[in-house]
Amino acid sequence: MVALSSFLPIPSNSPFSINNIPFGVFSTKSDPIPRIGVAIGASILDLKALTTLNEFAALGRPVTAATRLFIQHLLLDSTDILRDDLELRRLSVIEQVNATMHLPFGIGDFTDFLNSRTHARNTHSSHATPVNMFNPPRAFPGRASSILPSGSPIVRPIGHLFDEYGKPFSGPSRELDVEVELAFFVGVPNFMFKRIPITEAEDHIFGVVMLNDWSTRDIQRGEDFPFAAFNAKNFASTISPWVVTLDALEPFRIKPQARDEGDMLLYLTDPKDSTYDIHIRMDWKIAETGEIFQASRSHLQNAYWTFKQMLTFHTLSGCPMRTGDLVGTGTITGEDSSSYCSLVEMTRNNTQKITTPGGAIRSFVEDGDEIIFTAWGGHTVDAGCVGFGECRGIILPAEL
Repeated sequence: MVALSSFLPIPSNSPFSINNIPFGVFSTKSDPIPRIGVAIGASILDLKALTTLNEFAALGRPVTAATRLFIQHLLLDSTDILRDDLELRRLSVIEQVNATMHLPFGIGDFTDFLNSRTHARNTHSSHATPVNMFNPPRAFPGRASSILPSGSPIVRPIGHLFDEYGKPFSGPSRELDVEVELAFFVGVPNFMFKRIPITEAEDHIFGVVMLNDWSTRDIQRGEDFPFAAFNAKNFASTISPWVVTLDALEPFRIKPQARDEGDMLLYLTDPKDSTYDIHIRMDWKIAETGEIFQASRSHLQNAYWTFKQMLTFHTLSGCPMRTGDLVGTGTITGEDSSSYCSLVEMTRNNTQKITTPGGAIRSFVEDGDEIIFTAWGGHTVDAGCVGFGECRGIILPAEL
């Protein structure tokens, strides 16, 4: 990666180096109307000239990529437009601590894939599921109305549950879980009944965020078979507010994991088969002690299907994808237990306890606990980091 530097101060451990230029939507007390900005270090460059991120993303990758390069040029220490105009900088550069982040897109639809073979094995019994969970690819329609930006509190949901004798009752979920995922936003839409071929899929993807698809395993237990989770997952999903573009991720392009030959039908076969070297980490803050510990660390390479393959499969039937539609990878658990990306896996379906380094005992997320995801491209977080910021949510008690 070419070493670039900005005239704005950028902490060495910032996820928002000048190599990144992620887009988001923010507001301030002095200007409460949400508008587009890009993150740079601890600051935001205000882009009031752009209307909405949906309209901008729909212009297509040649336009959005050129705009990103212009912004990057504007922020270089060798460019004097902003560097030397202090009044222009005062009007256009805002400190992130003074901003409120919003959902980056108007989200019309949300789809979540099943993408980890290990997660499928760990959470589905063999007698109740097909032998091959990835032929065809599996995906689930989610609830766009309950997607929240990072930092929004999560109220423990009420569910239709069963006691130890099989008697139904309603009450707060006792098995509130997390799912460590990434997700991408659709930029350019496709028309009704027009499929997106694998060779054109990246032209329709604007960028990537982190996703925590909160789940309630006790509610899910009564819904799963022969149907699928409903209230167990429709109450909240949290995403990170800054959208990292595919152009920013280009230096981190790598080969995906090997897929079974029988699963790779012609329409899913990508001549330039690739994914991205993105690491994602889950930290857990314990309510009663304030202890923060690393609970999991995984990698996008644990996803069976690439972003391109997910989008191509999604449109195989002619399904129209709209600008701002969100597509999740599903839980990206790896083979090693340190990369388990849900608590139902870490506790082996609630048969084992999790003991934190500080001595706290957990099975699932308790009231007052906070879950924080971070992600970045490449192996290290350094001065040129392309990171995703944070995806966090704190649990509030159920509203009875």
